[in-house]
Amino acid sequence: MSHIDPSKPRSIQIRAVSSRLSSNARAGWLIVRKTIRTGYSPWDVGDSLAKDLLEAPPAEQSATIQRFIDIKQRELEIVMVSAIASLVGSLMSWGWFPVPPYTTKIALLCALIHSLLATAIATQQFLLVGRIAVSRQRDRVLLSVVLGSDPDLYERSQLRPRRLFSFAWQSPTVLLGSSIMFLLVGIAIHVYDAAHSAGLRA
Repeated sequence: MSHIDPSKPRSIQIRAVSSRLSSNARAGWLIVRKTIRTGYSPWDVGDSLAKDLLEAPPAEQSATIQRFIDIKQRELEIVMVSAIASLVGSLMSWGWFPVPPYTTKIALLCALIHSLLATAIATQQFLLVGRIAVSRQRDRVLLSVVLGSDPDLYERSQLRPRRLFSFAWQSPTVLLGSSIMFLLVGIAIHVYDAAHSAGLRA
């Protein structure tokens, strides 16, 4: 809490308080940005993944790609199961609250939509990876899908993977995290509203 010094002109005090608030806002934004980047970081994950796949020795590249396929399929299976659980939780929570505030309904609806999207995208990617695994040109096709461009062009010019493709591969996990967050926010809003209403009645 800021303290007002009566010995200083009011305009100087206002500027000082505004400067402190601006500094706090910038610091808060940096913390939020760092948290989002650490929690989701789709660009960094895409870049490191492409680098590992491309820089693997020729004798090990096929085995590296197979490990990627196995790990990605397990990851998508976990995301699908978790997203369905979040979806069920959102639907059941909708009926638990007799007269919830409208903000609770909004949060639960957002959780529902994000769970559906996470399930749909994870299912599509799971089927895509499975089809690539049986392709005769598996390695080249998978690299093209991960990079969003021809792998030979990527090696020649050292381009980074396209951001849209990097985000697309991370989107099921991002949407799953968002759906769980919205579900918790909805429950928290309802609990707060119920406690507030009980306090008013008391």
